[in-house]
Amino acid sequence: MRSEQTLSIKIKGHNKIERPIPSIRAVNPGSFFFRCSARIYRMTSPPSDQPPQADPADITDPPVEHRPRSAGKRLAALAVIGGMIGFLAWWNFFANRVIEPGDIIWTFETGGYVNSSPAIGTDGTIYVGSEDRHLYALDGKTGKTKWKYQTGSDVSGSPAIGPDGTIYIGSGDGNVYGLDATTGTPRWTFKTGGDITSSASIAKDGTIYIGSLDKKVYALAGDSGKKLWDFETGGEVYSSPTIGMNGIVYIGSRDSKVYALDGQNGELLWEFATGEFVNSSPAIGSDGTIYLGSADNKVYALDGQTGDLQWEFKTRHQITCSPTIASDGTIYIGSFDKKMYALDGQTGEQKWSFRSRAFISSSPAIAQDGTIYFGTWDKTFVALDGQTGKAKWKLESPGFITSSSALSRDGTVYIGAGSTVNAIAGTGPGPQASPWPMRGGNARHTGRYDSPSAENKAP
Repeated sequence: MRSEQTLSIKIKGHNKIERPIPSIRAVNPGSFFFRCSARIYRMTSPPSDQPPQADPADITDPPVEHRPRSAGKRLAALAVIGGMIGFLAWWNFFANRVIEPGDIIWTFETGGYVNSSPAIGTDGTIYVGSEDRHLYALDGKTGKTKWKYQTGSDVSGSPAIGPDGTIYIGSGDGNVYGLDATTGTPRWTFKTGGDITSSASIAKDGTIYIGSLDKKVYALAGDSGKKLWDFETGGEVYSSPTIGMNGIVYIGSRDSKVYALDGQNGELLWEFATGEFVNSSPAIGSDGTIYLGSADNKVYALDGQTGDLQWEFKTRHQITCSPTIASDGTIYIGSFDKKMYALDGQTGEQKWSFRSRAFISSSPAIAQDGTIYFGTWDKTFVALDGQTGKAKWKLESPGFITSSSALSRDGTVYIGAGSTVNAIAGTGPGPQASPWPMRGGNARHTGRYDSPSAENKAP
């Protein structure tokens, strides 16, 4: 039995008037369309108590067959009913759709290969580069373009997001760009002497550090792009710099060395020689230990203050991706031997390895529940249990994956694959509050070690 409410109206000079207000029931889309369909069909059908009227032509010329005049109306009614049924099916599918881990939420197609790893702004905007020369700003929920900015060449490095909303990105045209995060308007540009595939890192004071294929590491003022200093290595710099708690800048070079530089003046503090080129970007542990890979097939753990070797672990092929660090100190890193490794951060002892079907140059990302995300060269996106190394699920992606995952607070994983950028449903909320849960240290890719509880809370 429906309850009724009463509307009371008081008009000056008149008695109060009360009228009942009937309650409003929620509309069920299915029953609504069923009732409408039935009514339309009845309206176009002959009355049930009268036989259909014959067409006079049927009487005067029997050999010629004619349909009743109501047939056209009934066919139109059936078409309307069919449309309603189709719409109802669409409604029910999307209204009741449940996004499962591993589902692709949206895909955005760029005009070129996406090696760049997405960065996530505080408002959820996704920033990512493409070899079609553009940097894109995409809506994190829908994948719709907010803006794009065209540089002079490939954008294969990853953007970094400053505290004032400036987006820092290098390009194959040799320029470093500082762009407005809201509009994509350039705030400044700085020209280096070579192509840039390195990604920028951002110090607490706003200084920007980035490498170039002119063999140099640059320090630039974040607000103007003015050069503060540069340091020349013995080879091209593909590696991206990382910044320790004490302001030391760590970076690898194609001269097979790892460098530690004073962030204030670029003075060399120490260097460590590996057996081959170093494209891998260092990750920084909570005790200041530096972890990185080399093309000599090894993973290295170095003392951040002195550069002394703490341990090394040898894989069967070169390593170009960057390691990440879990809250328990476990190091995760992939290799061209097609394996993802979990190593003890203190000793370098192998905990487990997972064999994929192709090379791995995508840096792993660590979710709050311990899930490990990464991609491979055979177009597969993988989610592993961080404790056991067992696959939770795999996803066939639109293309090769050399991009690395970024994790948002709601657990969405953003990654490049082929010429696309993808949003994938993860297994749980956000990145792990660990020293280095994803490439670039955090979702904004500042490349700087800070308190895990402060920096590694994704937007």
